[in-house]
Amino acid sequence: HIQQLRPLFQNNGDVIFTVQAGFIGAWGEWYYTDHWGDRGLWSDTDRQNRRVLVDALLDAVPTDRTVQLRTPGYRWDLFGIEHACHDGSALARIGHHNDCFLASSTDFGTYRDIPTEYPWLMTDTRCTPMGGETCAVATGSNRSGCDSALDEMARFHWTYLNRVYNRDVHD
Repeated sequence: HIQQLRPLFQNNGDVIFTVQAGFIGAWGEWYYTDHWGDRGLWSDTDRQNRRVLVDALLDAVPTDRTVQLRTPGYRWDLFGIEHACHDGSALARIGHHNDCFLASSTDFGTYRDIPTEYPWLMTDTRCTPMGGETCAVATGSNRSGCDSALDEMARFHWTYLNRVYNRDVHD
Protein backbone atom coordinates (compact mmCIF):
# COMPACT_ATOMS: atom_id res chain seq x y z
CA HIS A 1 0.00 0.00 0.00
CA ILE A 2 2.76 2.42 0.88
CA GLN A 3 4.55 1.78 -2.40
CA GLN A 4 1.28 2.51 -4.21
CA LEU A 5 1.07 5.84 -2.37
CA ARG A 6 4.72 6.75 -3.00
CA PRO A 7 4.12 8.49 -6.37
CA LEU A 8 1.31 10.54 -4.83
CA PHE A 9 3.49 11.55 -1.89
CA GLN A 10 6.42 12.42 -4.15
CA ASN A 11 4.35 14.32 -6.72
CA ASN A 12 2.44 16.29 -4.11
CA GLY A 13 5.15 16.94 -1.55
CA ASP A 14 4.66 20.67 -1.98
CA VAL A 15 1.24 20.44 -0.30
CA ILE A 16 2.03 17.74 2.28
CA PHE A 17 3.11 18.99 5.66
CA THR A 18 3.50 15.63 7.41
CA VAL A 19 2.11 12.10 7.18
CA GLN A 20 0.70 10.26 10.18
CA ALA A 21 1.99 6.70 10.27
CA GLY A 22 -1.50 5.16 10.56
CA PHE A 23 -2.05 1.83 8.78
CA ILE A 24 -2.25 -0.14 12.07
CA GLY A 25 -5.37 -0.54 14.19
CA ALA A 26 -9.02 0.40 13.94
CA TRP A 27 -8.34 4.14 13.55
CA GLY A 28 -4.74 4.03 12.38
CA GLU A 29 -3.52 4.95 15.87
CA TRP A 30 -1.37 1.82 16.29
CA TYR A 31 -3.60 -0.02 18.76
CA TYR A 32 -6.87 -1.95 18.70
CA THR A 33 -5.26 -4.49 16.40
CA ASP A 34 -5.07 -8.27 16.39
CA HIS A 35 -2.10 -8.46 14.03
CA TRP A 36 0.65 -6.04 15.13
CA GLY A 37 0.73 -6.37 18.91
CA ASP A 38 -1.56 -4.11 20.90
CA ARG A 39 -1.00 -1.18 23.27
CA GLY A 40 2.77 -1.43 23.32
CA LEU A 41 2.70 -5.15 24.12
CA TRP A 42 4.84 -5.95 21.12
CA SER A 43 6.81 -9.04 20.34
CA ASP A 44 10.18 -8.58 18.63
CA THR A 45 8.42 -9.41 15.35
CA ASP A 46 5.72 -6.78 15.99
CA ARG A 47 8.38 -4.18 16.74
CA GLN A 48 10.33 -5.10 13.63
CA ASN A 49 7.19 -4.96 11.46
CA ARG A 50 6.28 -1.53 12.83
CA ARG A 51 9.78 -0.25 12.18
CA VAL A 52 9.63 -1.59 8.60
CA LEU A 53 6.36 0.30 8.14
CA VAL A 54 7.80 3.60 9.41
CA ASP A 55 10.96 3.17 7.32
CA ALA A 56 8.81 2.51 4.24
CA LEU A 57 6.83 5.69 4.91
CA LEU A 58 10.01 7.71 5.39
CA ASP A 59 11.23 6.36 2.07
CA ALA A 60 7.91 7.09 0.34
CA VAL A 61 7.47 10.72 1.38
CA PRO A 62 9.82 13.42 0.10
CA THR A 63 12.99 13.69 2.16
CA ASP A 64 11.99 17.15 3.37
CA ARG A 65 8.75 15.80 4.88
CA THR A 66 8.10 14.00 8.13
CA VAL A 67 6.15 11.04 9.46
CA GLN A 68 4.31 11.30 12.78
CA LEU A 69 3.90 8.58 15.41
CA ARG A 70 0.95 8.46 17.81
CA THR A 71 2.81 8.44 21.16
CA PRO A 72 6.27 9.25 22.51
CA GLY A 73 6.42 5.64 23.71
CA TYR A 74 6.09 4.34 20.17
CA ARG A 75 8.91 6.64 19.04
CA TRP A 76 11.11 5.41 21.90
CA ASP A 77 10.30 1.75 21.26
CA LEU A 78 11.29 2.01 17.60
CA PHE A 79 14.01 4.68 17.51
CA GLY A 80 15.24 5.24 21.06
CA ILE A 81 15.33 8.49 23.00
CA GLU A 82 17.98 10.36 21.03
CA HIS A 83 17.09 13.62 19.27
CA ALA A 84 18.11 14.86 15.84
CA CYS A 85 17.44 18.17 14.22
CA HIS A 86 17.24 18.84 10.48
CA ASP A 87 20.06 16.46 9.58
CA GLY A 88 18.04 14.26 7.20
CA SER A 89 18.14 11.25 9.51
CA ALA A 90 15.10 9.17 10.39
CA LEU A 91 15.14 10.66 13.89
CA ALA A 92 14.96 14.18 12.49
CA ARG A 93 11.97 13.17 10.36
CA ILE A 94 9.82 11.52 13.07
CA GLY A 95 7.19 13.84 14.50
CA HIS A 96 4.33 13.37 16.93
CA HIS A 97 0.55 13.42 16.83
CA ASN A 98 -1.78 13.42 19.79
CA ASP A 99 -5.29 12.34 18.87
CA CYS A 100 -6.81 12.97 22.31
CA PHE A 101 -5.25 16.30 23.24
CA LEU A 102 -6.67 17.66 26.53
CA ALA A 103 -9.04 14.69 27.02
CA SER A 104 -7.60 13.38 30.30
CA SER A 105 -4.46 13.62 32.43
CA THR A 106 -2.74 11.19 30.01
CA ASP A 107 -4.66 12.29 26.90
CA PHE A 108 -6.34 8.87 26.85
CA GLY A 109 -3.08 6.94 26.86
CA THR A 110 -0.92 9.21 24.70
CA TYR A 111 1.43 9.54 27.66
CA ARG A 112 2.57 6.62 29.84
CA ASP A 113 5.21 8.41 31.95
CA ILE A 114 4.56 12.17 31.99
CA PRO A 115 7.55 13.13 34.22
CA THR A 116 9.87 11.54 31.65
CA GLU A 117 7.94 12.07 28.41
CA TYR A 118 7.08 15.77 28.81
CA PRO A 119 10.68 17.06 29.10
CA TRP A 120 11.77 14.76 26.28
CA LEU A 121 8.89 15.89 24.05
CA MET A 122 9.63 19.56 24.77
CA THR A 123 13.09 19.04 23.28
CA ASP A 124 12.10 16.77 20.41
CA THR A 125 9.30 19.00 19.12
CA ARG A 126 11.67 21.94 18.72
CA CYS A 127 12.69 20.29 15.44
CA THR A 128 9.83 17.93 14.60
CA PRO A 129 6.14 18.60 13.96
CA MET A 130 3.63 18.18 16.78
CA GLY A 131 -0.08 18.25 16.19
CA GLY A 132 -3.29 16.33 16.34
CA GLU A 133 -6.82 16.73 17.53
CA THR A 134 -9.02 16.58 20.59
CA CYS A 135 -11.40 13.70 21.27
CA ALA A 136 -13.31 14.51 24.47
CA VAL A 137 -13.74 17.08 27.20
CA ALA A 138 -11.80 16.07 30.31
CA THR A 139 -14.11 15.30 33.20
CA GLY A 140 -13.40 16.36 36.76
CA SER A 141 -10.64 18.85 35.88
CA ASN A 142 -9.87 21.96 33.89
CA ARG A 143 -7.56 20.00 31.58
CA SER A 144 -9.64 20.95 28.53
CA GLY A 145 -9.61 24.65 29.46
CA CYS A 146 -7.97 27.40 27.43
CA ASP A 147 -5.10 28.03 29.85
CA SER A 148 -4.12 24.36 29.80
CA ALA A 149 -4.37 24.23 26.01
CA LEU A 150 -2.26 27.35 25.43
CA ASP A 151 0.37 26.23 27.92
CA GLU A 152 0.75 22.77 26.43
CA MET A 153 0.64 23.95 22.82
CA ALA A 154 3.49 26.37 23.55
CA ARG A 155 5.46 23.85 25.61
CA PHE A 156 5.36 21.20 22.87
CA HIS A 157 5.64 23.59 19.91
CA TRP A 158 2.31 22.59 18.33
CA THR A 159 2.21 23.30 14.63
CA TYR A 160 -1.39 22.31 13.89
CA LEU A 161 -4.64 21.32 15.56
CA ASN A 162 -7.64 19.80 13.78
CA ARG A 163 -10.35 22.37 14.46
CA VAL A 164 -13.19 20.12 13.36
CA TYR A 165 -12.88 17.31 15.92
CA ASN A 166 -13.90 17.61 18.86
CA ARG A 167 -15.94 20.83 18.73
CA ASP A 168 -16.89 20.62 22.43
CA VAL A 169 -13.24 21.05 23.42
CA HIS A 170 -12.69 23.85 20.93
CA ASP A 171 -15.77 25.70 22.16
